[in-house]
Amino acid sequence: MKYLFCIALLVSSYSNYAQMSINDRIENQLKLDVFEYEGELRLTQIFQNNEPQKNILDDKSYIGYIFTNFRSKEIKKGGVIDKKREKEIIFKEYKELLKKDTLFVNTLQRISDNSVKNIEERPSYDFDMVMDIATKFVKIAGINEQGNYTLKVCVGVNDLEQTQSKRYADIEAFCFVSVFNAYLNKENPLKSEIIKEFHKIVPLSMGIEKEERILRAQGALMVLMYQNESFKQALLKEYEDKKEILPFTINLPKE
Repeated sequence: MKYLFCIALLVSSYSNYAQMSINDRIENQLKLDVFEYEGELRLTQIFQNNEPQKNILDDKSYIGYIFTNFRSKEIKKGGVIDKKREKEIIFKEYKELLKKDTLFVNTLQRISDNSVKNIEERPSYDFDMVMDIATKFVKIAGINEQGNYTLKVCVGVNDLEQTQSKRYADIEAFCFVSVFNAYLNKENPLKSEIIKEFHKIVPLSMGIEKEERILRAQGALMVLMYQNESFKQALLKEYEDKKEILPFTINLPKE
C-alpha cells in the first residue's frame, strides 16, 4: 500500500506542475527590475524559463511573445517609475495589474490548458497556415537615409495586425520562437538564407513613394520566405522538438 501511495503522489505532483496557475507564472517567471536612463528610473520586464519544461509556457521566449503582443495596451512594457517609491511595492502593483489583464491571462490559460491535453485533443492547424504566419516575422522595417531597405527579425515588429483577420497567439508565438532560434543558431543556414532572399529584392524598383516601396518589398520577401526550404525546415524542426508540449498539432505536408 505504501508503494502505491508513492506512485499516486508522484502523478499528482506532475499534474499540479503542468497546471501551474497563470498567477503563479506571473509571480515566478516574470522578473522585474529597474535601470536608469537619462536621469529617469525605468521598469524592465523579462520572463525566465521554468525548469523542467513540461508546458510550452515554461519557455521564456514563448510566454514573452504573448506578453509583448497579447496584453492590454494600457499595461506598459516599460515606463518611467517614481524614484521616491519602494521598488518592491512598484513590482507588486505591476504584477497585480497584469494578473487582472483579461486578454493576457485568458490567452495564457487557453494555451496552458491545450499544452497538457492529449495530443489528439489539441487544436490542429494546416502547415500552410503556419508558414504564412511565420513569414511575417521577417520584415522590411523601413528605408534608411541612403535609400536602402532595413531588415528585422523581431518579436514586436511584424505585419500580423495588418495581414491576419484572425490572430492565433499559440501559432504566432511558436513561429516567432522557431524563426528567432534558427536565426541566432550559427550552425543553422536560416540567417544566410534570409539575407540571400532579401538581396533578391534589393535591385528591384518597387515604387517611388517610400511607403509603396516598403509595402511591395515586404510582399515580395514574404513570398520568397514562404518558398524557402531552410525556412520551412526551421519550423518543422521546432515542431518536432516541442510537439509533446505544444498547445496544438500541425497537419504536416505530405512528402
